[in-house]
Amino acid sequence: MQTVYSEKIFEKSFSNEVSKTAYLNACKWLAKNVYGSDYANFISVKVLKQEPKKAKRTVTKTVKGKEVAKTEEYMLYSFVVELYFNINFESEQQIFCNSCHLAMNTFMGSKPDCKCCKVTGFLRKLKHDTETTVKNLREEFQEGENNG
Repeated sequence: MQTVYSEKIFEKSFSNEVSKTAYLNACKWLAKNVYGSDYANFISVKVLKQEPKKAKRTVTKTVKGKEVAKTEEYMLYSFVVELYFNINFESEQQIFCNSCHLAMNTFMGSKPDCKCCKVTGFLRKLKHDTETTVKNLREEFQEGENNG
């Protein structure tokens, strides 16, 4: 069994009068900002279709030389994209253990005693790395949101 840690890092909504257009805008954003990033292997995506909502807008038309404002209703379709940072503890622990074995063989000329390893260093490092990565990803997506 694999133990995976997952934390929500970002959420973005895409809306349009045409459902397909809203969805394609979400896909384009994902392709540009998520799947092309260095962290793509650690990010999972959830796309949620929202219930259509009635919306109103004011349309101005010129009729016989006069501008006439008219309020009209339309349906607004939305998709919400949620991003999650994921990390697999077993694979990360294996990398840590391999580094320990390499260090012990290189510097001590012996094998490590895994029975007395408490893995506390690994867990502390993994927690720190995960917190740092999540913080950086949130900032990166927030900057991208602010920059268009």
